[in-house]
Amino acid sequence: MANRINTVLILIFILFNCNQQQSNGQKQIQQKMSVKVIKIVPSQFVSKGIYFGRLVPSSSVKIISYTGGRVETVKVREGDYVKKGNSLAEIDAAKALTMFQTTEIQERIALSTLEQTRIHLKNGNASQLRVDEAEMNYLNASNNRINAHRNYQGALAISPISGIVTSRYIQQYDEIAEGTHVFTVSKMDEMKLNIDVMESDVYYLETGTEARLSIDMMPGREWTGNVRTFAKEADETTRAFRTEIYFDNYDSALKPGITGRVEIDLQHFDSAVVIPTELITIRGIQKSVMVVKPDCKVEQRFIETGPKSDLLTLVYSGLSFGEFVITEGYNMVGEGDEVMIGNNRKN
Repeated sequence: MANRINTVLILIFILFNCNQQQSNGQKQIQQKMSVKVIKIVPSQFVSKGIYFGRLVPSSSVKIISYTGGRVETVKVREGDYVKKGNSLAEIDAAKALTMFQTTEIQERIALSTLEQTRIHLKNGNASQLRVDEAEMNYLNASNNRINAHRNYQGALAISPISGIVTSRYIQQYDEIAEGTHVFTVSKMDEMKLNIDVMESDVYYLETGTEARLSIDMMPGREWTGNVRTFAKEADETTRAFRTEIYFDNYDSALKPGITGRVEIDLQHFDSAVVIPTELITIRGIQKSVMVVKPDCKVEQRFIETGPKSDLLTLVYSGLSFGEFVITEGYNMVGEGDEVMIGNNRKN
């Protein structure tokens, strides 16, 4: 009797477990993983080059006092605007002026002597050697006048361009040596940014290529400029191509020495496969995304990618228009899983 009771109890236990397992299996079938997807459609994409560089004036000149001497007056301060031909200081100016005027007279005398000697040669009263000597004297006098004029320009600190005084290195009554750098004048209405472009990007550059400049300390502002020049040969050390980009600076917001971020449009794609970069899983050199096939099963699709922007990546191969890539839940499903699509997908 006891044996019969034990047998019945064992059968009841087995049947209960089987029913429990069957019930769990039904629940698993009913509770498919819900995911969200995007449909791959033809998209426009622009590959961009991102570079950083320091702003400098488009043109700057150093004003040199070639003869040196005592600084008699200083007429400008840093930040002043000056016109081409303005005198910014006087440094033993009277002495330089006297020397310049003397060389002008000497040049005129040498020229007159040369002309008279040529007439004498024509009349047979002078030799060719005398003419050559007179011509040499005239050339020497001309060179002396040119040098004296340069020295006079330096003594008056004449600005050869219109612009802003960005540096001043002298004070009144200073005694300065020959060849002293006294001022720097810069054209500030246009700024230049130098960058080193990688070999992979330089093939898409040309004169006039548009570039956009942003600066961290001035959020929300952007300046549009263009490539003016770029090297035709890579630097031997960096293997990069030196490139100059110019930006208008009429409101003087851009300052020399500021570091800026430059974005250059390189390639334009009118009909491309583009996906959010965050959906791509990278293991070693392999890149993949999770795709929902027409039978609602998941496939891990290996892809080859191209250039990317801040948020998007261009896909060269592995995905086709019309396919569905999982955007939410892709890290919780595996190859062959059957899923439900939780968003309204377009057919």
